[in-house]
This record gives sequence, C-alpha cells and structure tokens, in this order.
Amino acid sequence: MNDKCLVYFLFSFRNEAQECTVQGEPGACVTRSTRPCPDYGVCCKLSDIVPANTDTTSTTSTTTTASPAIGSIDISYPLVQECGFQKRQTVPDFVKTRDNEADPGEFPWTVYLMIKKINPGSGYSYTGTGSLIHERVVLTSAFVLRNKDLNNLYAVFGEHEVGKRILRKKALKVAEVVVHNQFDWNDGNYNFALAFLKSSATANLPHVGTVCLPPAGFVASAGASCVFSGWGIDSARKIINQLTKTEVPMMEHSTCEERLRQSPLLGPGFQLLESLTCAGGEVGKDMCAAGGGSPLVCPIEGQNRYVQTGIVSWVMEGCGVDGTPVVFADVAVARTWIDQQMAVRVYSTASYTY
Repeated sequence: MNDKCLVYFLFSFRNEAQECTVQGEPGACVTRSTRPCPDYGVCCKLSDIVPANTDTTSTTSTTTTASPAIGSIDISYPLVQECGFQKRQTVPDFVKTRDNEADPGEFPWTVYLMIKKINPGSGYSYTGTGSLIHERVVLTSAFVLRNKDLNNLYAVFGEHEVGKRILRKKALKVAEVVVHNQFDWNDGNYNFALAFLKSSATANLPHVGTVCLPPAGFVASAGASCVFSGWGIDSARKIINQLTKTEVPMMEHSTCEERLRQSPLLGPGFQLLESLTCAGGEVGKDMCAAGGGSPLVCPIEGQNRYVQTGIVSWVMEGCGVDGTPVVFADVAVARTWIDQQMAVRVYSTASYTY
C-alpha cells in the first residue's frame, strides 16, 4: 500500500487519500478526509507527506526534520496523543470570576453534558459532567446518564463558561450510552457509565484531550493531593457556570467509612461500598462546585500529567463544609469493564493508558 495513517498534528497535507492501512490493517481517515481514522490519525499518500517541522525558510539548502525517512512504511510517531496532559491556553482579556475557577485548558478532558429541552427554542439544561477517555468516548457516572433520552443528549467539548466563548467549543450528539451492568440505583454501587459519540471530540480542537485511567487494582495513596473539576452548584445552591476546580486529599477507604458514620443521615452501621473511594474532608471547604460525574484526577508520579482516580458520586447535604468527605466511584474498579466495552466496539485503549 502507498498510503499511511499518521498523526494529524505532525504533518501538513496537500490532498486527501481514499484509503490507507494502519500497521498493516485497513484504515479510514478523518480531519482532512471524510471517514474516521483510529486514534487521532489522518490518511494521506506517502508521496504527498511533508514533515510539519521541516525548515523551508532557510537560505541554505539544508532541511531539518525529526521524523524518520518518510518513504518508510514504519513511521515511529505514535498514532495517539498521550493522555493526561494539561493544555492551558492564553486567552486575550480573560479574567477569572471565581476564586476556584480553572484556567482555560487546564482540564482538557472535562466534558459538559447537557439535555436539549423538548420545547422548541427552550435551549439546553445541564445534566452532569464527564471526562474524555477516547476521541469518541466519555466516562461519567450512571446517575448522570441513566434513563436519558439519546435523541436529546449532547456532550460539549472546549466548554469553560456556559454562555460565553472563552475557548473554541463544539457540541456532539451521543450515539450510545452503556451503564455498568452491576450498577445499583439505590446505593450507587458500580456508578459508571460510558457515552459513545457520533463523531470525534478532538478533531480541530487542539485544546481538548483525554485523561489517563488507572490500571485495575490501583489505589491512590492516602493524603495524595488531587483535584476534581466540573460545573455544579455552590453551598448557597447557586448554579456555577464556570469550570471550577477543587483540590482535595485522598482518604483511605476505612477512614472515610468511619467519617461518614458520624453523619446522622448515615449512622454507625453505614458501610462504604468497595466500588467507592473518598477524598476531601477538610472543614470549611465547599465540595459542591463540581456536579455528578466530575472527574477526580491525581498527578502521575514523575510525570507532568494526570490519572483519573474517581468520579463524583455523591456529596452529603451541606457540601462537605463540616469536614465530611466527598464520595467518588473508584475508576480502577471499572477499568476491566471499560476495556471490555472498548474492545466490543473495536476502539483502542491507548488513548487512556499510560
């Protein structure tokens, strides 16, 4: 074959190819082509590839490129962008309006989920937050997506402040929702859901990216400084339109269970499910800023990127200002299930693996 699927942001293109192969297998393409290419790729004829970092302005005849021989079929660049990297953007005249407001692009995986209202001209309503784990897949809580009408369910990427264009953004229709088969609506056990999109979230949005997911069995260290981001309400029950962040320390499962038992709403017999984890517990800190489904991420040791350890599941009345921790669905518990759902749809897991 004379065609190859390549990373779209590393090369410039002069025309489109009709077909290509990816590591020896048939492929198809997006961005400058009309069909989806797996994992951020575009397809073009090898003879038409020009390395994006080639110096064509020099007065000498020397060109500089970091790529291997373009005529070779084995291109060493990965087919996916690495997960978990922040993509902060400089936005002219941007001014934060909240103390805990995130920087534009600070959490490029955070997704605004909304429902289109039935009445014509009545707009949309916020239903929850999610995280991008693949260009066509959003991870969130089952509470957020269960029983939602697919005909009216959308995911917004590049959102920062609702009603304003801080960053370039787009809304994509959700094609399919899968709720964890063991999810229990009564107690929040296995509170995981995946939203599969009709098109790519990352195409033409360089400030949007995926978050890393932990391997099965991963346990975040107690006391580790982590952060969750999203849209929600504050302790005064006022809607928050800006993407906010809340820094919290991780808490051991047994410690969290003991703290929650002190709540009169739960009592001494309360048992924290194994599919849940906790963070927070700092007196005076508002924990309601990010709504259901919001991703909790922790820094990956030795790397300047983040792994998602939790999904906001529930917060006690009072938004945790009394020191009650926030309860999250433990993403590591769902890793095997997530991988299985991806495999069924022939989607790569490389977009969230580190």
